[in-house]
Amino acid sequence: MEEKTEGRRGRSADNRPEVTAKTRNGRGTVRRAARVVLALGLCLSMLCGQVFAAENGDGSGTAAAGAAGNRAAGNTVTVAVTMEKLTLGQGFIIEPTLVTVPEGTKASRVIVNLIEKRYPGVEAPLKMTGSVDSAFYLSQVYDPDRGAPVLPEYLKKAVASLQEETPGDEYLGEFDYTSMSGWMYCIGTAEKTGDYSFPNVGAADWTLKDGQIMRWQFTLYGYGADLNADNSEWGQESIVKAGDKDGLIWEVAELNAAYEKTSLQALTAYREAMETLERPGASQAEVDQALSVLEKADKSQLAEKTSEPETAGFADMAGHWAEGTVNGLAAKGIVKGTSDTTFSPENAITRGEFVQLLYNISGSPGGTWTSKYEDVGEKDWYADAVLWAWGQGLASGFPQENGSVLFKPEDSISRQDMAVMLSGYLTKVKNAQPPADGDGATAAFLDAGAIADYAVDPVNLLQRRGIVSGSSADGGHVFEPEKTSTRAEAAAVIFKCL
Repeated sequence: MEEKTEGRRGRSADNRPEVTAKTRNGRGTVRRAARVVLALGLCLSMLCGQVFAAENGDGSGTAAAGAAGNRAAGNTVTVAVTMEKLTLGQGFIIEPTLVTVPEGTKASRVIVNLIEKRYPGVEAPLKMTGSVDSAFYLSQVYDPDRGAPVLPEYLKKAVASLQEETPGDEYLGEFDYTSMSGWMYCIGTAEKTGDYSFPNVGAADWTLKDGQIMRWQFTLYGYGADLNADNSEWGQESIVKAGDKDGLIWEVAELNAAYEKTSLQALTAYREAMETLERPGASQAEVDQALSVLEKADKSQLAEKTSEPETAGFADMAGHWAEGTVNGLAAKGIVKGTSDTTFSPENAITRGEFVQLLYNISGSPGGTWTSKYEDVGEKDWYADAVLWAWGQGLASGFPQENGSVLFKPEDSISRQDMAVMLSGYLTKVKNAQPPADGDGATAAFLDAGAIADYAVDPVNLLQRRGIVSGSSADGGHVFEPEKTSTRAEAAAVIFKCL
């Protein structure tokens, strides 16, 4: 029901800085005019540097792999990820997080997905050039609540030209505060100390491996010289000798995956570990001490996490027109996939699945079971949703000659029937007012005459509210009312109703 649009495109960022007109980056060299060498050099350097929250039909659910301590299983790998603005004295945008992804997943795809999950209600939580899978360059990240920077002492001495005022927009990224600022990433491992590095390739070219730690960090000076990166070959040695935090990051990420945050914050060893991680110049001795204390701490009283672990999207959604929409709904717990790693976006959506989706965005209100349909039993995974839909007047079912009524939960649903249910949800549950006139669908769609009489007003309502726009066709758009709706299309219209 939603017109498919291309993903974001932009300039390539396939290089990195040097003091000459050559720029050294994520990989390769390019020539730049002398007057823009420094600015573009930074851009390049930083390159180095489910659908339904219901159980499956068998009642088993689709919990993703990746709980605390869980490493590579089958065709997946588990990594730890952070996004840090420690150089500004402002902690984390993404705290240490364990993520389970399919083997072969690129670093760029993981960080984009986590940023989108961090800000599910923001239309553009990040800005990039290139694409997620090619020449990816992360230029800016949504960060609306930051205040004035509080620089560590080693940076105060180096950054004489720091812009004291906070940048005016709500994004943190390239050239904020200094001419050398921006995002860089480094890779470490859970087992080894001192084995982290700033990869010599861009994030779209880095394939994550099991047990790796990916840290995205904001640099202010020397293209990572303030992040313990030795860039002497580019003209700037590291200005800080800090400890390797990888082991501590992994330990904290495992705890974050296993226990509720409020429970962890009551643990002194955890609070001290977080304080150490947030201190940019923490020594190796301080890091090792924090890790040792945290490992030995009594965790018997911690409250175990009941929510599912992080995943980094579905393998079959990569590059799909509804990728961002599906990931956003998954982050809210509204959607799940057909397996741990797949969403099956082009599969037909069933009536049972769609009412479950409406039920989810309504907050899953409870109720007392009453049998209303011959083919829906109390133990069916969609039972509560179907009963709720009946109570709200969203689905009347199919009367039979013997006097019974069927819901047909396993049948696919047409686009016009989905519009009827969705319109009912908006008007009866959300109290939306229908438009004064009824010619919206006729004016908008070339095939409006094919829309059934009972669906004209619902389609009109959705079209007027910008929820459906149809598919492109010669001379305009078509609604294709009798076409079976897909899981991706259902996700798209539901997302617009949040």
